[in-house]
Amino acid sequence: YPALYALDGNALLELLTPQTLSRYTQPPVLVLIGYPTDLRFDTARRAYDYTPPNPDGKPMPDPLTTGRQNGGAPELLQFIETQLRPRIAQLAPTNPAQQTLWGHSYGGLFVLYTLFERPELFSHYIAADPSLWWHNGLMLHYAARARIIPNRHLILQKSGASLPQKANPAHNSVPPDAAERLAEQLRQRGIATEYRHYPKQTHGGLLAQSFQEWLDSIQ
Repeated sequence: YPALYALDGNALLELLTPQTLSRYTQPPVLVLIGYPTDLRFDTARRAYDYTPPNPDGKPMPDPLTTGRQNGGAPELLQFIETQLRPRIAQLAPTNPAQQTLWGHSYGGLFVLYTLFERPELFSHYIAADPSLWWHNGLMLHYAARARIIPNRHLILQKSGASLPQKANPAHNSVPPDAAERLAEQLRQRGIATEYRHYPKQTHGGLLAQSFQEWLDSIQ
């Protein structure tokens, strides 16, 4: 089976109605990674779990919310690699050539971090509106030192108005075309990268659209 490992699983779960799943003759293996809460988003936990550490390996303060920490991505990645994926392998036969990691916003940062640091873990990566502005474009530093291995595929998606320009000065720390530039850089380095722009879609709306597009692609 094709398998999708998706962050923000609490929010995605409400999109998976019986009517939606009934369309698939061979349903995919969906691994929705979430938290034990009734909230759609556990913003404090995802702010830590989905963000990379400083290059020196230390956590950092979140640029959006005072008191929150960033930098826990290595811990979440270790959990996925050493506990979650082996457990899924016991439960369902999955196709190694169709293993996708999906994430939106801060989750998109985690997708890129995984691709750059541990590209062998998944065959396909989908970063929906990744927060490239985070810590003055620190993810671009990770991109410059990325490990490149063959047969890895990335879909990099950008909404038309990702975030309000006046929401926080941090959002303007990289050029508006940073995602498109990153896609071109990765293509030149050998990663099969597709850049998709959604001029009429909002940052929040792209979460559902991106997830649905992946589901539609495997029918």
